[in-house]
Amino acid sequence: MIENKKQEETLAMRYFREKYPAFPKGKLIKSESPDFILKTGRHHTTGIELTRLITPAGGFQSPTALIEKLENLIRKKNEKLPLYRKNNFNELWLLITCDDLNLSGNIRLDEVLSDIHLKNGFDKVFLLDLFEGVVYSEGRL
Repeated sequence: MIENKKQEETLAMRYFREKYPAFPKGKLIKSESPDFILKTGRHHTTGIELTRLITPAGGFQSPTALIEKLENLIRKKNEKLPLYRKNNFNELWLLITCDDLNLSGNIRLDEVLSDIHLKNGFDKVFLLDLFEGVVYSEGRL
């Protein structure tokens, strides 16, 4: 089970790197806390933590339900920030993956992430829809 999780994380990170055009060039190293370390220079590292958003199978979810789930996920990951910060990363990213968002109604995920982003300690937060191959993001400017 643990090996499968590591393989899933590695595949998700490769897919993210492929789908996010602004992903920096550098060496990506599998780690534990956070899940990946991206070395883009001698003195520049980015810690990347992965987590998964569970969405209802086959059913649509409301924007309110999605926002609530995202906020809960981010809140849990925020609790680990002091542990991540011990490594003195230049940046900390959070990558949330999901199989299929199944959204009902109009919702701008970049705006949702922007609003949620104001309430967390990560430098950038990404949502990767694995089914659609779309990356939604909002980062501190």
